[in-house]
Amino acid sequence: VIENNNFPLNPYIYDQKLFYLSSKSILKVYNINNRELIYENKIISNQIKDYSYPISVAMINDIFVTAYSNGLIISYDISGKILWETNLNGILKTPIKIYNNNILFLLSDKIFSINFLNGKINWFFEYNSNNTSSSLGGNIVSKNNFLFFILPNGKFGQIDTIIGEKVNSKITEKDLQNALSSSKSSINNYEDLLSI
Repeated sequence: VIENNNFPLNPYIYDQKLFYLSSKSILKVYNINNRELIYENKIISNQIKDYSYPISVAMINDIFVTAYSNGLIISYDISGKILWETNLNGILKTPIKIYNNNILFLLSDKIFSINFLNGKINWFFEYNSNNTSSSLGGNIVSKNNFLFFILPNGKFGQIDTIIGEKVNSKITEKDLQNALSSSKSSINNYEDLLSI
């Protein structure tokens, strides 16, 4: 049922149907019981370029959000009708993260929080670096009201989501950039521990 491509996207099951977005931006809907194609609709936007492709898909209730490699974010319903579009104008490799009904995106040197309902930017922060960005993207975790993340350019940061501001703490003041930029870095939390 699912086509082969270099960037497989997660299918979603909703209302006894399997929803899958192909690498060519075609939303395919299958009957989950007999695996037959019910319908397919192409997601059409002037901002989808020949060189861009969907990198990540998320679903909240019956609404999809897709992130494209060129920084384009598109929200659409289960029929494929576009609800809103936002272009972050940058290279996007990190999967979508949903946090408190907002969606988070890591570009090579920026972190964005976008309102899921309308596509408006809640906040964004830039972390400049001379390092080249990892082609594998970044990493982000949440703990209580804090977001901890490693951007693709190797910069480590922390944001307080209640006030929507950067946090300068002992860990963010450490110069981890050289250690984090050379490979795919991972950040994890368990109970009260944070590991990088």
